[in-house]
Amino acid sequence: MTTAHDSSSVPTTLDLAGPLHRGRLVVEASAGTGKTYSLSALVARHLAERDDLAAANLLVVTFTRAAAAELRDRTRRAIVTARDALRSGERSESDLWIQPLLDGTAVQVAERRSRLEAAVTSFDDATITTIHGFCQQALRQLGLRSGAALGSEMTEGGNLLVEEVCRDLVVAELLDDVSRLSLGKDSGPSSALEKLVGAVKKVLGNPDAVVVPPPSVTKPVVAPEVLDRWSATVNAAAAAGPRRRAARGEMGYDDLVNGLFEALTGPDGGSVAAALRDRYALVMVDEFQDTDPRQWQIFSTAFPCTREAPSDLITVGDPKQAIYRFRGADVHAYLTAVAGQDAAYLGTNYRSDADLIAATNALLEGHALGDERIVASPVEPREGAPRRTLSGVDGEP
Repeated sequence: MTTAHDSSSVPTTLDLAGPLHRGRLVVEASAGTGKTYSLSALVARHLAERDDLAAANLLVVTFTRAAAAELRDRTRRAIVTARDALRSGERSESDLWIQPLLDGTAVQVAERRSRLEAAVTSFDDATITTIHGFCQQALRQLGLRSGAALGSEMTEGGNLLVEEVCRDLVVAELLDDVSRLSLGKDSGPSSALEKLVGAVKKVLGNPDAVVVPPPSVTKPVVAPEVLDRWSATVNAAAAAGPRRRAARGEMGYDDLVNGLFEALTGPDGGSVAAALRDRYALVMVDEFQDTDPRQWQIFSTAFPCTREAPSDLITVGDPKQAIYRFRGADVHAYLTAVAGQDAAYLGTNYRSDADLIAATNALLEGHALGDERIVASPVEPREGAPRRTLSGVDGEP
């Protein structure tokens, strides 16, 4: 059982051997709690127990290529482990999640084994990738409906293009008066260019952001017309970059996210979302705390959990990490996405010693981290975990 995710309730521990949850589920996973193992086990169980799900209907998204490669490998191993257990009729003591697959009639067990054998054979059809990889695949599958320039070449030189566009705009201002872009005491063109590049990069990383001048402009006071000019120039540079890249037949990673977002929210968005739902019957988003508002809108639009469109969407993340600005996370996007949803958490730490876990629980108990809805759920040490692994502490080994 799970509870609604809000400030007045605490999610229950995720039971990998319990009934499969359908619809929307929020899983809170602190560091060391076996997130990848749990995701892989859930995928294997869904594939074994559902007759409406094949490997090709699986979408698992994470946020780095290395994490996607590991998740792909671990998921395949989990499927193979479950299949082998169904063949032999036995499971290892540690893989409790396989027990529900062994329970039931001989016919049910045989059907589950057959589904897993098919999943192993067709595993390469599963989509386990980064969010940008998913957006790229989706745009290609949608074809002309996406409105994207499908022949464009992927480039990683986004920062160079931003600097190029900003440099052109600053040069254009120099022909008139660069002081119209001067913020603070340093009014030279180099300073204007540096601040402009920094602001444009932030806007491109979060297209829904509102441009405001940096805090340094408050002292000395800058004329309103300069602030207006600054905001207009940042927006102009942010818009010019994608146009210039498209004219060159190139596409950047932000263009992939924006392209799929525009396809889903455009005039043909309904058919685009329907096509994605027809392809993917189970969607998992890993490292969900790092999802920005636009990325979340893609998933919530394509895979809504409504009575009319009951998508199976599982998001896994650690809200305690969403409070760190340096990670590029958006804590408000996370809280909005999980509010009121069924929730569970991983309650066992498999990495740390028992003393460290007890101390961390005591330190964080009852404290909200940046928002009353972000409270650290207590975790327990794994069975057999050492009490203390540091040597030379209080004279103990």
